[in-house]
Amino acid sequence: MKCPDCGADLPDDVLACPSCGADVGWQVQRQDGVAFGPYDERSLRLFAREGRLALSDHCRQGAQGAWVPIQAVVGAVPTPPPDPAAEAPRHSASPLSSRGCWIGLILFLVLGLAAVIALVWIIYRSYSNSPAQKQTACISNLKQLGTALAMYVSDNDDRLPLDATWQVGLSGYLGGTASFDCPAAGSQPSYTYNNRLDGLRIADAKDPSYCAALFDATLTDPHAVRHPVGDNCLFVDGHTTTVPKGSAGQYSLDPVAQRSGGGSVMPSQGP
Repeated sequence: MKCPDCGADLPDDVLACPSCGADVGWQVQRQDGVAFGPYDERSLRLFAREGRLALSDHCRQGAQGAWVPIQAVVGAVPTPPPDPAAEAPRHSASPLSSRGCWIGLILFLVLGLAAVIALVWIIYRSYSNSPAQKQTACISNLKQLGTALAMYVSDNDDRLPLDATWQVGLSGYLGGTASFDCPAAGSQPSYTYNNRLDGLRIADAKDPSYCAALFDATLTDPHAVRHPVGDNCLFVDGHTTTVPKGSAGQYSLDPVAQRSGGGSVMPSQGP
């Protein structure tokens, strides 16, 4: 490229002549009269090659140059080959593919939820079968039996149930029979009723908080224990307590016996 003013040879990537300072940039005018620029000659050739300029558009060098067709400056520019990636048809995802993605996502969520539920169930079953949970369930049973016992006494002239029929007598005040079964008993007897209370008036129990009414069947067995910390016991006054093995001084089966004050009872597990 030459400078139109001084005739100096110039590189094709300048907009001003470094010798005389003349404007050598190219302005472009489309057929609709809109003008752009200035551009250096290298950019002009690049734009024509890329198809961004039509060879029939006009251009001029500097502000005073004559308008000439761009083809006269850049020569014959080969048409760029089509881009296979650009010409390739764009296929939208088929409804079947989209539906498959949604089905897969829903299936994944369902399986994940099922795994969480299974894990929670395993943890729950493990806890519900633990010795501590069985002892808690046993205490709950005795509380229900204590409530039923109080209602029975109120409806039967303040007398405690007969030893032979105490379960029959209390069952009418319970919603089911689960309360009669200690979950830690297995194949052993669950609860024992104090046969010394057979038909006794409750007022004749000298120390209701000391006299046992219902208890784990192992309470009176010196060689067995039902729960890790002892045996559960319901007293005539309605409170429940866990009695450690070997702590016979904390309860009595004799309704006329009274606490001597020598033994200390574990904290009540409920009213």
